[in-house]
Amino acid sequence: MPFLKREISNKTRTLVLALATLFALICDVRGERSTTMLPGTVKNFELPNFNDATGNKEWELFGDSAEYISDSRVDVVNMLLRLFDGSASQSVKAEISSPSSEVDPSTNIVASPGPLLVESRDFTLKGKNWKWDGNKKFVEIFSGVDIDFKGGTKARGDEDGAPPTKITSDYASLDHSGDANIFFLKGNSSVKNSEMEVSCDTIKLEAGRGGKAADNVSDIKASGNVKMLHQKKEIKADDALIAPSKGSATLTGDPQITDLPSGAKLSGHTILLKRGEKSVEALSDKSRKERANAEFLHVQNNGKKQKINISADSIEMKSGSGESEFVFNGDVKVSSEDFRADCQSLSAMLTNAGESSKNSNPEIRRIHGSGSVVLSNESGVARAKEMDIIPSKSEILLSGNAQLDDPDRGIKLRSPVIIFMRQQNRGLAISNPKDKNSFVELEISGSPDPLAAASNQKNSKSSKSFVKSRRLSFERNGEKLVFNFERDVSIKSDSSDAECENMEVLAMSNSKGGADIRKITARNAVKVSQKDYSANAEIANIYPKLDVEDKNRKKRTHKFVELLTAPDNPLLRPSVTLPSVGNLGLSDPSYAKKLQAKPTVIKSDKQWLTSSENADRYFFEGDVSVSGTDMNASCDKIEVVMKSPDKSSPKEITQIIMRGSVKLSQGLKDATCGRADIHVKEEMVVLSENPVVTNREDNSRASGPRMVYNRGNKAVTIEADESGGEADESQTPQRPTLVLPFQDK
Repeated sequence: MPFLKREISNKTRTLVLALATLFALICDVRGERSTTMLPGTVKNFELPNFNDATGNKEWELFGDSAEYISDSRVDVVNMLLRLFDGSASQSVKAEISSPSSEVDPSTNIVASPGPLLVESRDFTLKGKNWKWDGNKKFVEIFSGVDIDFKGGTKARGDEDGAPPTKITSDYASLDHSGDANIFFLKGNSSVKNSEMEVSCDTIKLEAGRGGKAADNVSDIKASGNVKMLHQKKEIKADDALIAPSKGSATLTGDPQITDLPSGAKLSGHTILLKRGEKSVEALSDKSRKERANAEFLHVQNNGKKQKINISADSIEMKSGSGESEFVFNGDVKVSSEDFRADCQSLSAMLTNAGESSKNSNPEIRRIHGSGSVVLSNESGVARAKEMDIIPSKSEILLSGNAQLDDPDRGIKLRSPVIIFMRQQNRGLAISNPKDKNSFVELEISGSPDPLAAASNQKNSKSSKSFVKSRRLSFERNGEKLVFNFERDVSIKSDSSDAECENMEVLAMSNSKGGADIRKITARNAVKVSQKDYSANAEIANIYPKLDVEDKNRKKRTHKFVELLTAPDNPLLRPSVTLPSVGNLGLSDPSYAKKLQAKPTVIKSDKQWLTSSENADRYFFEGDVSVSGTDMNASCDKIEVVMKSPDKSSPKEITQIIMRGSVKLSQGLKDATCGRADIHVKEEMVVLSENPVVTNREDNSRASGPRMVYNRGNKAVTIEADESGGEADESQTPQRPTLVLPFQDK
C-alpha cells in the first residue's frame, strides 16, 4: 500500500498513532507520545514513523481496520507492527501481529482471546488469549505458548554451536521493561532442541535484544519436577539452570541421571552438563553429606548381575563411541556385593549396551584407582598406590607397595603387585623383575615353627613364618590355604631357615586368628638349616604338625620331614648334617680324644624325619653314606635318634641304627655286617648279622654272630649266637602312615 495513499483525517491519524504507540512499546520503541482518542474508524491503514534526529524509519503499523468502541476500547483487526533497527539500511528487527485485539487507551492495556505472533531476529513467540500492559511493558499469554529461539555462536569446545531451542507452556509472561526480555512460563512447560528435551513446572529466562539468540539468552531456569533427555541421558531434578550460550546446564535439588547406553546412574548435590565437552559432572556439597554417587550394573557373560556403587567429591562422565568414561576425584568409595575400596581418584570405562561385540548388556570394562588405595573383602584388607579392577574377569590388581592383611587367617602379604582372581578364589603376587632387591614377602602366624624338629610338641608355642620369593600364587578353598612360591625362595621361622627355587605351603585357618601350616613342599636346590641339623635335597616334604600312626596303630602328633631325590636328577641325593659324634666304640679312647670333632653328614636316596615329645628320629634309605668324626659308613638303611639331655640344652645324637650291607670304619678298624647299633653316649657299637671286623694296624680279623665293642667299659665281646643279644625294637623302618586333615597333593 503506497504511503498515505488515502487521505487520513486528523481523528483517524490520532487513533492510529495511539495504536502504534501502544504496540511499539512491546518491542521497546523508546518514543513517548500523547494521544487523544476520538470516535472514528479507519480501514486498510499503513502508518510509518521516522526518527526526528536521523530521519531513519523506526516502525510501520498496518491493519485492516481500527474501530473506536468507547474511550476504554478500540478494536483492531489484522494488526501488524513492523520494527526497524533505526539504521539507514532499514533492517527489520521484529514484527508483531494479531488477527484481533482490544485496546484500552485509558490503561494502555491490549488484550485478545485470539492468537499473537511476535517474530524477531532472536526468537519467535506464539500464543493465544493474551494481554499486554503498556505501562508495565508486560505481556501475558494464557494458552498455547510456543517460543522458538534461534541458534547461536559456538560455545567453547563446541563444534556445531548452540542449536535452535523451542519452549512451550500453558502460560507465559514477558517483561520487557528493562534492557532485556524476561520470560516466565508455567504449566506443562518444556524446552526442546536437537540435543535436549526438558519438561518441568515453570521456566524463567532472560534474553537481551539484538545479536544471536543463544548469546543473548543468559539462563533458562527450569523448576519443579524437571525431567530432561540429553545425549541419551534421562535426567531428573528439582531445578535446572540452562545456559545456551555456554552450552551448559546446572541441576540441583536431588538431581539424578541415567545413562541409557551404559545403564549407569549419577546423583549428587549438583550436576553439571557440558554440551561442548559432551560430559556430565556430579558434585558433592561442601559438607560431603550429600555426595556425588554413581551406580553401575555390570552383567557378566554368565548372566549374573552385579551392582557397583562409587561415591566421590566429584564425578565426571564422558560419552564416546561405544563406551562411556567416568572419572572420580576426592575421597572415592567403592562398594559392591563382595568388596569395598577407598582411594583418592578413580576412573571407570563402560561398554554401552548393544554396542559391544561380546555382550549386548552394559559391561564395566575397567576400573582404575590411585592414591592411598584400600580394598577390603573376604580375604582381608589390602592397600596399594594403584588399583585396577577388570569385572569381566573378576580380577583386582594392586600395584605400588601392595600389601594384604588378613588377621582372621594370620596372613600378611607384601609385594610390588598383587592380583586377586575372585571367581577362582585365587591370587598372584609378583616382584619387580627390574629390581634385584624386589621380593614378594609373606608372613604366616598362628602355627608352631614349621621347620624346627622340636622335641616337645606340647610346649611348642605359636610362631611366625616369613617367606620371600620372586613370585607367589595363592588359593583359598574354604579354610584351606595354598601358597606356591617361585624363584629365590627363602623361609624363616623362629629357629630355622630354608631356601629353594619352588615351594608350596598348605595351611588351614583356625579359630584363633591364625593359620596352621600343615605341609611344605620345597623343590630344586633345597637347603634347610637350624641349630640341630641342616639338610640339602632336591625335594623336601615338611609336615610341621601331623598325626602319625605308630606300630600299635595309635595316632601320635609328630613333625615329619621327608627329603627325596628328583626323578629327573637322581644323582643329586639328599644329605643331612647332624651334630658330631665321638667314639663309636671301635677306636682307642685316648686316640679318639685327640680327634677334631666334625659334623655327621648322611646322604641317601630318600630321607625322612619324625619329631615327637620324646625324640627326633631321622630315617635314611637307599645307598646310604655317612661321614663324621674319624668315621665313614655305608648301608642300605639307617636310623638316627636325637635327644636333649635337658630342656635348655641342644639335641644330641644318642643312637644310630644301620641295616643292610653295613660297612663301618673308625680309627684303624673296618667292620662289615648286616646291622650295627651305635649307642653314642655309652661309646658302644653292637654289630650283628655276620659281623667281620678288620684291624688295619696288624691286619687281624675277628668275626662272630654278634660283636659288642664297649669302649666305655673298655670291653670287647664276641658272642657265639644272638639269642642273648640286643632285642630288635623295630622292624626295618618304613615311611609312616600319615593321617592328613585334608587331601594331600
